Amino acid sequence: MHLNSLRLCNFRQHADTRIVFDSGLTGIIGPNGAGKSTILEGIAWALYGTPAARGTRDSIRFNRAGARSQVRVELDFELGGHRYLVSRGLTNAELFLDGAGAPIANTITGVTELLRRRLGMSLDEFFNTYFTGQKELSVMAAMGPSERAQFLSRVLGYEKLRTAQALVRERRRIILAEAAGLRAGMPDPESVARMLADARARVEQLAGVAAARIELDGIRREIAPLGEIVAALHEMDRLYAEEGRRRTLLESTRALAEDLARLRERRGKIEAAPSLEEQVGAELGEKRRELQQADEELEARRTDWVRDRQEAETKLEALRRQHSELKEQRERLVAAGENGICPTCARPLGDHYRSVLDLIDDQLNTAVVDGSYYRKRLDQLVEMPPAVKSLGDRRRLALDAVSKLERRLARVQSAMVELTQVAGEITQKEEREAALQRDLAILPVGYRADLHEQLRRDVERLQPLDARAARLGAQVERDGLLRRERERVTQSTDLTSSRIAELRRQRDAVQFSEQSWDALRSDYERAATELRAAELSSVAADAEAAAARGALETALQAQKDLAKSQTQLEELNRDKRMHDELDRAYSDMRTDLNVQLRPEISELASSFLTELTDARYSELELDDQYNVLVLEEGVPKPVISGGEEDLANLVLRLAISQMIAERAGQSFSLLILDEIFGSLDDSRRHNVVELLRRLQDRFEQVILITHIESVREGLDRVITVRYDEETGASRVEQEPTLGTSAFDDAAQLTMGAAD
Repeated sequence: MHLNSLRLCNFRQHADTRIVFDSGLTGIIGPNGAGKSTILEGIAWALYGTPAARGTRDSIRFNRAGARSQVRVELDFELGGHRYLVSRGLTNAELFLDGAGAPIANTITGVTELLRRRLGMSLDEFFNTYFTGQKELSVMAAMGPSERAQFLSRVLGYEKLRTAQALVRERRRIILAEAAGLRAGMPDPESVARMLADARARVEQLAGVAAARIELDGIRREIAPLGEIVAALHEMDRLYAEEGRRRTLLESTRALAEDLARLRERRGKIEAAPSLEEQVGAELGEKRRELQQADEELEARRTDWVRDRQEAETKLEALRRQHSELKEQRERLVAAGENGICPTCARPLGDHYRSVLDLIDDQLNTAVVDGSYYRKRLDQLVEMPPAVKSLGDRRRLALDAVSKLERRLARVQSAMVELTQVAGEITQKEEREAALQRDLAILPVGYRADLHEQLRRDVERLQPLDARAARLGAQVERDGLLRRERERVTQSTDLTSSRIAELRRQRDAVQFSEQSWDALRSDYERAATELRAAELSSVAADAEAAAARGALETALQAQKDLAKSQTQLEELNRDKRMHDELDRAYSDMRTDLNVQLRPEISELASSFLTELTDARYSELELDDQYNVLVLEEGVPKPVISGGEEDLANLVLRLAISQMIAERAGQSFSLLILDEIFGSLDDSRRHNVVELLRRLQDRFEQVILITHIESVREGLDRVITVRYDEETGASRVEQEPTLGTSAFDDAAQLTMGAAD
């Protein structure tokens, strides 16, 4: 990853900050609270959005920004051979690829997800890879062995395995509890089987076949139209499904019609874009020529003005030196008198004393007069001539006109692109609308919701009767024995009734006598008793048959419940075995990763250590307790100096970052260190800077953030951050780099405070 530029607009205390990044060792220097770390926060916020910001979303806006001022962060960077420009605000975001005019993503979620996939890192992994936070190196040095192991597991993402394992164990505990509850509520399988066998035996023995046959005949008459009703219901279900599709197609047709109306209206608004492009392009060309002419005239006049001023300064300085020399000669002549030596021929002056003195006085007067002239001339040339100022104003007006026309041309060109897109969308939607109309034309009609509901109710009413008829038919077919018993009871009842009737006829036929009456009454009472006994036997048989059928249904339901519970229990047992295996797998994976972690980190850290120490130390190891060991010629050093300890912690942190970057599939070319010096003295700070410089073949960009001014001399370029109490904003200045002209540096100067 390579950072190119960053712009912060109303982002915390940065009202309008622009920073251009370059390769090499860059320092961001300023006092605490000036807004240095906010620059890094802006980079992370541009890539990952609100989760990367400190505090709440409402605290991001610059507290002195206007009510309608926009919060905006723009980050230009290179990754994987492509150049990206991400522009993010509080409510919107856009991502551009390789300088394209149209964004490849234009929503907050879309931009964040696309960048996360391209980077191959989560927010935490990004920070752990490219950023080393304030005093993190000293914190690592103060960690104990177990704390250092936990820190390494956390930054490398191994703690996710522990979280997953905890979820697996919690799910396994729930499964065990469910299985225990299911077992406790399950009936005994043998008891259910015995109950089912007994119930079936009782039903077979006691079922009332005649009553079942009568009931069966009535049910069959009632369910005779069931087949036709079911067929009609199936047809109505089919029509209902087609009706749902018809409604969906009609809704889609209405939505398409609305979209087409909107697109056609938009096309009417932007149809004039092609003709406007030619017109605006011609105006822009004319204004650019005017701007070029103004630039050339301004440059020529400014050059003449600068040349005249420099010439006046040179003349004035020469006259000052001449006046000083002549004044000194005259003083020497006056002091020596006529016996003095001529300053030109080095002979005694004698009679020529007065003429030489007059000559020097004339030269002094001439130098004074000329100096006065050039001093006035220089005063005249201090201020820019009105003609040059006028040309500057003319150039600014031309530049404003060119900028306005360029923006207008960009809008016209954007409208042309949109016109093509709108035309394509209209064509697609018209084709879609025609296809929908064709689909609607072939759909069947005739669906009636009231008839559909009536058929459904009829089927729901008759289906239980159909099931009852099936059970009764089976009962009638299999129970011949009880049918014969019922016939016998019925015959007995009939015989008894016939006997009673016969006795009554005999009573009516004979003449009344007390003896015959008593005999008849005895016969009648005996026959009536037999009839009542037969009727009670029939009723008892019916009741016992009903009880047997109820017991059978209860036993069948218990059998179904038992089978269902056994199936659920088997599923829970399979789920438990799977979670047991997952638990063991997570434990084995964590063990394997921890075993591989120390050798891999040691190897990467050793390569950094070799480069930083010119192969004086070629190996660094983490022992079983995660203590850092520096080896010299293969032998561990029992005691290392403070600088060597800082070096060991630095290469260890770099190795961790490289491991995260490699696992994300990214090159580790960017390193950002935020206040890593801690309480180091000047010498050790200088050593750390030199160590980082020697890693330039590995890290294309190294950015140091610090409040310590003494490290400035060791950096390739310096970005100074100051807090302006008057404006309440941070001011950012990029100092000139070696080999860059002052004019170029002035062009790159960026200010963070609002004017």
